Order: sequence, then structure tokens, then C-alpha cells
Amino acid sequence: PDRWREIEGGSGRGRACACVGMSRGKVGMEHAVMAAAQAMERVVDEQLASMEDVGDDDLKRIRMERVRTMKKKKEDEKKWREREHGVVQDLPDEKAFFDALKGEERFVCHFYRENRPCKVLDMHLQKLASKHMETKFARIDAEKSPFLTQRLNIWMLPTLAVVLDEKATDYVVGLDAFGGGLEFPTEALEDRLLSSQALLDSAPPPTAPPAHASDPDGPSTRAVRTGRALVAVGSDDESSDFSS
Repeated sequence: PDRWREIEGGSGRGRACACVGMSRGKVGMEHAVMAAAQAMERVVDEQLASMEDVGDDDLKRIRMERVRTMKKKKEDEKKWREREHGVVQDLPDEKAFFDALKGEERFVCHFYRENRPCKVLDMHLQKLASKHMETKFARIDAEKSPFLTQRLNIWMLPTLAVVLDEKATDYVVGLDAFGGGLEFPTEALEDRLLSSQALLDSAPPPTAPPAHASDPDGPSTRAVRTGRALVAVGSDDESSDFSS
């Protein structure tokens, strides 16, 4: 008998792609960084020029703060790209899972198998990975990761594991949180991951809750198990987290 419970048919759930890494030459990267810095300063100058009733000292201070903030953002994006953020990383085995999450503040892993629900979920994760560079996204075949699926008590596919600072803190089980069907907006998954602090919110909150959130008899908007610590494969320390 099949080990996994899946969501099939019209009320199903989903997966999609692998990631391809790209490398840049040192000279090209330096030119790109310089061009980005110059562009940031131009943006700040334009913003300050539109402000009224601000003294020269205040303008100078505001400009320095804004340039510093924008440079920090660019530096973070460069660091995240080097750590393979921006894509959904395909993990071949459990060792790769532990390697991928090491040192990550925010990590989301999709436990999948070959079915339509997992493919649908992967499609949405690809969109979120390119939008939310601050979070590393990955996917791993549940049937090839028996230690992880047993340790995390994963019983339904798809399941997303949310890992913050190398500790599993939340799970999205199946697609009930998005209405139970295969068609739902990427924003629904984005809101769910924002609620888990797996993503950083860079936009104002929605003006109205999702339709299913106001239905007391409808599906639960969260399927959660929190605080589940993991150990590396072969470890006997049941109380440790992902870190060594």
C-alpha cells in the first residue's frame, strides 16, 4: 500500500521545477555593483529634491541614511544570490537538505512526490522565490528522505516545512489553507508564509481577509506543528536542532 496520503482529483494539491545556478566574473560583478550604487544615489537625490521645508543639514543626514539603507539591501541581495536564493533549489538527498539550511535565517522546503498538487505548489513557490530573495526555497522528494519525513511526521503531500534559524517552526500540510482546490492565487501562499515569518513583508497588509477565513465551518487556514527540532542523519541527540 502507498505510504503517503495525497490530495487527488478535483479537490487536490501540487509541484514544479529545478533550479539552475549562474556565475558572474569578478570584473562584471564590480561594474554591476558600481552601477547599482550610482543608480541608488540618483534615486535618493531625486527624492530629496522633491521635499520641501527641509534644511541642508537634514537633507544631508536623510540622504546618507537612505543611501546606507539601499546599499545594505543591495549587499544582502548579492549575498542571497551567492547562497542560491531566488530559485527553488532541488535537493537530491537528506544530506543536501542539512547543507542547504545551514546558516539560513529563513528556509522553506517542499516535501513532494510526482503528482499534480505538488506541481501546482511548486509553480507558486517559484514565483515567491524570485520575489522574496530573503528566504531560501528548496524541494526534496519525500520518498528519498525517510529520516526527515519520519522525524517531521510528514503524512500528507505536499507539505511545506518552515525553518527559522535552523529550527523547524511551522508546517503547511496539503492545500486546505488555500481552499482545497488546485487553483488559488500565489498571494494566498505568500500570506500563509508571511504569517509564519518565513517571508519579510514589504507590502501593506491586505484590505480584506481571504474568503475562506470568515467561514467558521470551512477548512482551517493553518495546519501547523511548531517547535519540531531535528538532528542530522545518524545523530542520537533527539533534543538538538539542525545546527551541529
